[in-house]
Amino acid sequence: MKISDKTNSLNLLLAMLMVSGTAFLVACASIGNPQGGPKDTKPPVVVKSSPEAFSTNFSGNKIEIEFNEYVQLKEVKQLFMTSPPMQKQPDITMRGKKVVVKFEEEFRKDVTYSMKFFNTISDFNEGNILKDYEFVVATGNQIDTLQVYGHVWDSQTLKPMENMFVMIYRDLTDSIPAKSLPDYITTTDKTGKWSIRNIASGKYKIFALSDANMNKKLDLADGAIAFSTSFFEPKASWKSSTDTLVVDSTKVNDKYVYRDTVITSKKIVYTPDSIRLRAFTEKSDLQFVESITRPEKGKLSFIFKNSLGKNDKLIPMNFTKNAKTVAEEYSINRDSVTWWITDSLVYKLDTIKIKFNYLGLDTANKQIEIADTLLFGFDFAELLEIQSNRKKKEDKKSALGVYFETGNANMLDIGRQPFISFDRPVTIMDKSLISLMELVEKDKTEKNIPITLESTSAANRKFKVNVALNEGAKYKLVVDSAAVRDIYDNVNDSTGVRFSLITKKFYGTLILDLKNIKSQTIIHLNTAKGLPAKELVVTKDGKYTIENVMPGDYFLKAIVDTNKNGKWDTG
Repeated sequence: MKISDKTNSLNLLLAMLMVSGTAFLVACASIGNPQGGPKDTKPPVVVKSSPEAFSTNFSGNKIEIEFNEYVQLKEVKQLFMTSPPMQKQPDITMRGKKVVVKFEEEFRKDVTYSMKFFNTISDFNEGNILKDYEFVVATGNQIDTLQVYGHVWDSQTLKPMENMFVMIYRDLTDSIPAKSLPDYITTTDKTGKWSIRNIASGKYKIFALSDANMNKKLDLADGAIAFSTSFFEPKASWKSSTDTLVVDSTKVNDKYVYRDTVITSKKIVYTPDSIRLRAFTEKSDLQFVESITRPEKGKLSFIFKNSLGKNDKLIPMNFTKNAKTVAEEYSINRDSVTWWITDSLVYKLDTIKIKFNYLGLDTANKQIEIADTLLFGFDFAELLEIQSNRKKKEDKKSALGVYFETGNANMLDIGRQPFISFDRPVTIMDKSLISLMELVEKDKTEKNIPITLESTSAANRKFKVNVALNEGAKYKLVVDSAAVRDIYDNVNDSTGVRFSLITKKFYGTLILDLKNIKSQTIIHLNTAKGLPAKELVVTKDGKYTIENVMPGDYFLKAIVDTNKNGKWDTG
């Protein structure tokens, strides 16, 4: 019995172990996510290519580049370029881990070509970018190695110009950028920086442009351009530099004594390495309509490419224009105009037709008179729905909008005056209902201040408040209800604004010590956002003071006014 009991106990123990083991095996086989290693942060690596990079005597029409992993191409059709450029864009495809480039035209003889992929190649999984990748081959028996570097800035704002084509030419004639493709080409990055490598020796002229039609030629009138009036020759030279290298150390009297040596190293330096190009947009005299709108039934807005001249005329085609039917309002530069239609028979038309006569150029670049028909449609059904919904809420006409100009944060600069403007041209104004009060802090009273109102717009929409203001004083400008009536018989609601006149101690003073002034120079003080703050015209060296400068960040810009016309000119 005892043996039997022991046997049964042993069998039970084995059974328990088997059950436990089974549970353990099941637990080990449970499904879960595999634990990976660190995130891949390395870009793809080229393992081989056909032909090899920097090959000479290349005569094929295809290049294959193989990487150590699967890669993807992003915006390669837009960004890829060859230098020298080609007339036809090559066909670029993926084949496994390979990038295949097939060329549609023959290569030039005895030229080094750089295939610029920029940042278009990245690995498939993590998107790690192979930055600024270039593949170089030569059709001759040597690789050209000269290089040039530089920047492109906006000549007006001094900000870097991104995505500008920078092109260099062996042909030094002035008209070459409009006639031929460049000998070498690249584009600027977001800092305005550019570099062109693998250049042959010789003398070059340089040119940059924003090429809207991507044909790499100067053939558009409204793009930004930059050039240098001097030529350059790329060169390479060895530059030596010395440094101290610690060889070993010995401990003497509890102090370490170091033995060092001076080493000399050499590196190749390429010049020029800092060509500075300042881009500008050449002013075009070509006139045309950029846009037209009819945001309200009686409001027509025109925007033109250039200021309207004596030969530019807007002529109504389905109504008669006179002082009773149209109130005109031009912008300061006369490159936009607004017509306020006052005749109800006209503004109720579904479509208002205007003819625009102006001088343009024919295919032979000869000046001719051109006539464009401008159609201004309006959806009256939508307007009726809006008016119906509004009438359910309030049975009255739309209030005339009133706006105040009283300085930034309602702090008016010394020497400035307040302005009042309205949505639409004004026909009736009760000036007794427009008032200005000085808020007297001492006794908490309001002192009425006499004012006069002066219209500053041809359409009678904007008015200057002429008044003598006290430095540091606080004011309240009020337009009472129904003080103003517009051309459509709408009146304003009561409204007002509080503002103060800045004190002189709030301002700063800028003292400039100018040297090397050789001709009339315009000094611009601009805000950090590039907005003009102050202007100074100088003709000689000396110290100059700019007063009443608001606190903030500024930068200075100097324009050498060679033709003494008081403004910056292109070209």
